[in-house]
Amino acid sequence: MNELPTALYDAAGTRALDEAAITRYGVDGYDLMRRAGSEAYRVICRLWPDAQRITVICGSGNNGGDGYVVAELAAHERKSVRVVALSAPRSDSAARARAAAEAAGVSVDTGDEASVDECDLVVDAIFGTG
Repeated sequence: MNELPTALYDAAGTRALDEAAITRYGVDGYDLMRRAGSEAYRVICRLWPDAQRITVICGSGNNGGDGYVVAELAAHERKSVRVVALSAPRSDSAARARAAAEAAGVSVDTGDEASVDECDLVVDAIFGTG
């Protein structure tokens, strides 16, 4: 199995990379979110190939949006997936990602009744670099 990359960026470096992708290279913010979520899902499938019941905990920012993309992709592969949303999305991109996940059949739980019981994998999409 290939090793994961070891290069890490601090929060300021990550924000600078995102900003450059959007402003210098014209990558749409939602497309950037889809790319991040897709790569995260690819790594999840490689590291936990037997995970069939996935819970994604989403915050309100763009990291939460990445989580909605993960959930959508898992649903398209017929995995049992649900989202625990800690609050409503703050950005248009994250709101689009949530709508796409819901359109793919992902259930979104909110409030105190949400739990992470009975799943094979929990994905943390709460905080990003903001």
